[in-house]
Amino acid sequence: MKSFNILQIVVCLFVCACVVHAGSVENSDNEALKKQVQLLETMVEQQFDKMQDLTARVDQMEQRLQNMEESEESMREKMSHGREWLTGLETMNDTEEIRDPDDDYMIDMDLLSACHNLTQLRTCSKQWSDYRIAFHAYQSTNRCYSNKEMIQYDVETMDFGGGYTPVDGVFDAPTSGVYVFTWTAVTTKQTGWFVSQLIVDGEVRGSITSDSDSVGYTRGGIHPATGVVATYVEAGKHVYIQMIQVTGACGTVKSDGMVRSTFSGWLLF
Repeated sequence: MKSFNILQIVVCLFVCACVVHAGSVENSDNEALKKQVQLLETMVEQQFDKMQDLTARVDQMEQRLQNMEESEESMREKMSHGREWLTGLETMNDTEEIRDPDDDYMIDMDLLSACHNLTQLRTCSKQWSDYRIAFHAYQSTNRCYSNKEMIQYDVETMDFGGGYTPVDGVFDAPTSGVYVFTWTAVTTKQTGWFVSQLIVDGEVRGSITSDSDSVGYTRGGIHPATGVVATYVEAGKHVYIQMIQVTGACGTVKSDGMVRSTFSGWLLF
């Protein structure tokens, strides 16, 4: 009887060992499967990222191709336009004038004498750019100037032709011609009055008087004064605004958010 109990115990232990072994095998298989699934998921994600990167590159290439096609089409139109324009030039007399289709002014045929073939279009383009000269500047804040001191319009908002220098307020004419200049000088309530002049190569070409209306009981008016001058200027000559007469040690030119003192000019012809 005792041996039978021992035999039962041995059998039970054997069965339990088998069950445990089977469970461990099953667990190890599950872990292996999980690792394989994780590996596959990682590979899928990597492939998806590569696919997105390739898609983005394809989109970029397509955009570049489209830009190149548009640029090519634009160049073809410009070349066609240039050929037609040059053909028209060859049929015109030297005394005639021509309007550049892309611009809004007339050009004398003498300036286009070097433009009878495509290889010389750069020279003509340089000549046309001589007509595009204009600048505008204003004084950034109130500033006091002594007699014969240049007024500094130090904030430049436009400068076609590159002739204006905001550091000192001087315009150097890029080319000879008739220019129009206009300037505004505003005096403060305390200044009284002053005179400012347009100077071209050391010569006075215009004058204005700015008066704050400080006479009498009101003593509060601010009267901006503006001058407009059309004058011939040779290439390289200096043009600027000068304080010439002041009441007191210096004259304050007012310029702020409410009223601005400005200096502008452009080539007329």
